[in-house]
Order: sequence, then structure tokens, then C-alpha cells
Amino acid sequence: MTDALPGSIRRLSEEECWELVDAATVGRVGFVADGDVKIIPINYMVDVDVIIRTLPDGIIAKVAGTRVTFEVDYHSPEGAGWSVLMHGPLKALPEDEAVMVERWNRVLPWAGGNRSLFLSFTPDSIDGRRVARHRN
Repeated sequence: MTDALPGSIRRLSEEECWELVDAATVGRVGFVADGDVKIIPINYMVDVDVIIRTLPDGIIAKVAGTRVTFEVDYHSPEGAGWSVLMHGPLKALPEDEAVMVERWNRVLPWAGGNRSLFLSFTPDSIDGRRVARHRN
């Protein structure tokens, strides 16, 4: 079954989570910085891991080498939706791997600036839900 029944929540398999994340291009990275929780929207692509392109001196670059949370979701006006939540390490891609990613035009950041740093997010925890609101 691919959809949740009205008024229900259905847990997604890891494979379903990856399919949904791969089909989208905007997610959120969550982390703690300066004692506060930060949640930053980002463009991304999936190539085995989640690949993020960011500013070399930006806030996301500063958390490379740490564990972060990555979230992607969708909801329709009719009340159906899904959410995928992942946790794991965020690391800078080695230059030889980043050069390969730069050839792909799927990750075009919405924000301006020199987003020349490629980061790789490798989840070690994946959880997802599909929901459907019950309407009277």
C-alpha cells in the first residue's frame, strides 16, 4: 500500500524513505549552534548519500564533521502528506568527488553566493511517515 488511509499514519520503509527523498530537491538541515537549534532550508540531491552545496564560510559549512538532522516533507491541500527524518554525520566531500558532483545540474542552490563547498550527509538513522487527514 503506497498511501495512508484517511485519518491514519503509516510508517514508511527505508526504501520508501529514500525514494521520496530522491524525488525531492529541497529539505532542511537541523543542528545545534551557539546553544540554539538551527533549521536551515537547503537544496540537495541524492547520489548514494545526500549531497548539499553551500557557502565555504556559511553556517552549514561550520557544522561539517558533526552529526546533523536532515528532514524532507510534503503535504497536499487535501490533507495527505509524508515526512522523512534522517540523522547522521555531515562531512565535506573530497575535492575529486566534488568535481564529479559539479557536473550535475540538478543541485542549483536557490540562494546566491559562491556555494562551492559540497557536503555529504550519510544517514545512520532513517524514519518516515505517510499521513492522511480524516475529513468529515
